[in-house]
Amino acid sequence: MTNISMKCPVAVCGLIGYLALSLIAAGAERMAIVVGNAAYEAAPRLDNALRDARAVAALLQNEGFSVTLVEDGTTEAVYSAVGSFRESGGDASVGLFYFAGHGVEVAGRNYLLPVNAVLETEAQLRTQAIAVDSVLADMKEAGVKAKLVILDCCRDNPLKRSWVATRGVGRGLAEVKEEVLPDATMIMFAAGPGQPALDGEGRNSPFTTALLENFARPGISAFDAFLSVSDAVDQSTQKRQTPWLKFDGAGKVFRDFTIAHGELGASRPVVVTNRPVPGSGMSPNVPTAPAAVPPNRGSVSLDQIFQGSKYETFNAYSRTKILLGVQSKLAQMGYYQGVPDGQTGSLTHEAIVRWQASNSLPANGLLSTDTLARLGMDGLAEQRAPLLTGTWRGTYYYGTGYTAQQRANPVSFDVVIPEGNGGPEFTAVYTEPYTGFGTAGPDGQMHGSLKGTVLERDGRIFLQFGKSYRYFTQPPADYLGQLDPATGIIMGKWGFSNGSGGTFKLVPNP
Repeated sequence: MTNISMKCPVAVCGLIGYLALSLIAAGAERMAIVVGNAAYEAAPRLDNALRDARAVAALLQNEGFSVTLVEDGTTEAVYSAVGSFRESGGDASVGLFYFAGHGVEVAGRNYLLPVNAVLETEAQLRTQAIAVDSVLADMKEAGVKAKLVILDCCRDNPLKRSWVATRGVGRGLAEVKEEVLPDATMIMFAAGPGQPALDGEGRNSPFTTALLENFARPGISAFDAFLSVSDAVDQSTQKRQTPWLKFDGAGKVFRDFTIAHGELGASRPVVVTNRPVPGSGMSPNVPTAPAAVPPNRGSVSLDQIFQGSKYETFNAYSRTKILLGVQSKLAQMGYYQGVPDGQTGSLTHEAIVRWQASNSLPANGLLSTDTLARLGMDGLAEQRAPLLTGTWRGTYYYGTGYTAQQRANPVSFDVVIPEGNGGPEFTAVYTEPYTGFGTAGPDGQMHGSLKGTVLERDGRIFLQFGKSYRYFTQPPADYLGQLDPATGIIMGKWGFSNGSGGTFKLVPNP
């Protein structure tokens, strides 16, 4: 198994491109090209794109792929890497292409942007950008038996001052028709047609975070893994981003193909270390297989992860806060590659196992008293779930059942929860601008009340309430949101009994 990393100043692209072809030419059962573009010359920087690519490359190498990792690739570097499919991919049972960076749609065609793309003229679009259909054509010509393309590149049009910006480029990428796909091809888009994906505020984009979590699950098929990815992103972004899948009809190929080896439900860590590229004179981050650290269980529950710890009798809210602190510390040290959220999962388990093994502790993924003490988290006090007393700034977004104009114009509102009334049962009053719905009060604004409950489920804090109106009769809108312990923000969904509704956010006002 051969793995190389390419970081491409123009002067060395030719050398590294040749190196990539020669190394992969030996043949591989599974081969992958992974591209992470962050340092754009004419577009906003995407810090997560590079981290996304490195994490995906690590996962794939762990699962037996021969990986070519391209970091901040120029046009020449990306095309050279893709050419390896055409030159030597015929021996591969599966070829995978992953791209994290900027992408645009022009005249119905999807293009991936190298870091040196300027696109001041139409000719530059053809010569500088990488057309997605050209990647598919190279994979088809190579005779790769199963072709999987993953595009986390649907960010909004990044080239505001270019020729592209004058051509009415839409948001996101364009739909791909099944009939134009080569046989046995699946394309995973981070977001649906015309929908920009989010780069994210954590270590990885929301899409790649979900991808790493679900593709690392041994025994799950690529097809089923994507469905889990889609559900996870849909939930984590409050439906602002919904991944999208296209395949040529040969769905059985991907229902039978698994990214991660092993039995369903097992768990193994992923490690990224530094190893030089032979002959290149560079020492980039290259994913390598980890030392054998057999955990005695996979992803565990909030109750299980504190077994044997003096904190196992703490309430669920306190244990969630402790776990959030552990994730944050492990992320700072490079062990945890997800977004700290206070929730258990395979990424959390693997990060704890790797850190424990590196610190001569039992590598079981549990937060024992010794593990927490070595992490500098000793002498912790139990906490109570917060009361919601005070003022909040809310925003609700229209979704299902509303016009495009309404969906484009969220409404802000203010909520006041009186002292001593913050939970578990609470009431509140709210005020919002009059938007033509219902009846406004004498001051020209809408007024009403909230009545609900603060809920605790599996260590998570939820706010559930009905929103009633003061100056007219209307069935209450139902709201359900989850408290983020890291930010204090509550986000969730709202709706009426007829099925219309949307999403909302509540931010505490100091």
